[in-house]
Amino acid sequence: MERFIPSVHTWAEERNIINGSNLDKETLKLVSNCGKLINFLDNGEVCTNAIGHCLIQMIIICQMQNITFDACLKLTKVIKDKRVADPKIAALLVFKNIGQLAENVSTRKVIKADIGYLLIYLTSITTSLRLSMKECVESSFNEIKDSKEIMFDGIMIDETHEKYPIALAILKSRK
Repeated sequence: MERFIPSVHTWAEERNIINGSNLDKETLKLVSNCGKLINFLDNGEVCTNAIGHCLIQMIIICQMQNITFDACLKLTKVIKDKRVADPKIAALLVFKNIGQLAENVSTRKVIKADIGYLLIYLTSITTSLRLSMKECVESSFNEIKDSKEIMFDGIMIDETHEKYPIALAILKSRK
């Protein structure tokens, strides 16, 4: 998974997400991604990409906060509670901790431990589903890496949008 972290950083920088968005919006995207993950789990569907999108969003949030994702990974511990092996229970804990993360983001508190807890429970989900975090991030990143969109004035603009060429030129001139 370590090789994808720099790739996600570069991808987010190239799309002006780090400088063009804000932490509140990116946290809301993480909440949305977690909701999609819960829907997949509830329907018994494969959720490799949903987990991967959560992880990518967490990497972006860490980057925006100048926190290394590795520092958050180091805060994770093996969970001995057997109930967490059930992906639905782990998903409830994801939502509990995503709420804490959102609160800490809104009050501008340190979020490193919140990201660490989310990683613990996402790892539990992937393990119970016989997936790996690496394959989830890889699958999701491969899905988004070639997207042609940029963050401009706080809004994601797709390459098909009429303002895309102008926004792209403005962003390039700022560098």
